[in-house]
Amino acid sequence: MLNSNHRDGLSKAAFLSLAGRALESAQDQIIWADAQGKIAYANRSACTALHYPGEALSWMRLGEIFPEITDEEWPHYWQELETAGHMALEVIQRSFTGKGTMLELSMTFLQHNHSRYAAIIGRDISDRMAAEFDLTEEKHNLESLFDNMQAGVLVLNPEGIITFANHRMARMLHAFHEDLIGSPYSQYVHPDERPVSAEWMRRLVEGEIDHFHHDRQYAGINGCNFRGHFCCRRMEDVRGNLISLVGVIAYLPAA
Repeated sequence: MLNSNHRDGLSKAAFLSLAGRALESAQDQIIWADAQGKIAYANRSACTALHYPGEALSWMRLGEIFPEITDEEWPHYWQELETAGHMALEVIQRSFTGKGTMLELSMTFLQHNHSRYAAIIGRDISDRMAAEFDLTEEKHNLESLFDNMQAGVLVLNPEGIITFANHRMARMLHAFHEDLIGSPYSQYVHPDERPVSAEWMRRLVEGEIDHFHHDRQYAGINGCNFRGHFCCRRMEDVRGNLISLVGVIAYLPAA
């Protein structure tokens, strides 16, 4: 809060001047709009991104640069903003050249005397959205690769609960894929071998070993028993803390 009475403090005029310069030099786009959606102010970053001079933007409405915020929709946004004081949304911004850019808008309701404005801070999230798309595509490709493997793949949390399984694993156990997720791995180990299996898993979880592999008898659904070669390894973060256990089970034909 500005203290204009302090001898070393800024005067109100100096504070307002500095605040105005801060708005103009901000890297994020800053736009103020009124209750009718008319643009009252746009900083330099907004003008540059939109390829409009400031005086041109002052005659425009939000819907002309944010096609999703139409004149019909803006009153609903305004009412929500006036009630909550703040809101955020992701929209496409359309520049003078027709270029579309994905922005994250952070809106704050401002009121001074009889003037009311939506102070909008816009941040370009195109790179983030592209990265998220790449990660989603990579995850899809990885899951497709796992599902086409001839071995069963499992990811277990430190408590031994299955958090991921490929479809080959479900077929090997004669189980529904959705039933595997959230079930304990030990449930599918043959009862005669569970004590030995539990000891190996304990050593792995506690960090005494970082991996193991051995043959194991498995008990699938409805008496579908089979022998498999199980390889399991710790997955750790950069500090060496356990994140999960990753296991691969290869089917061993009966002798």
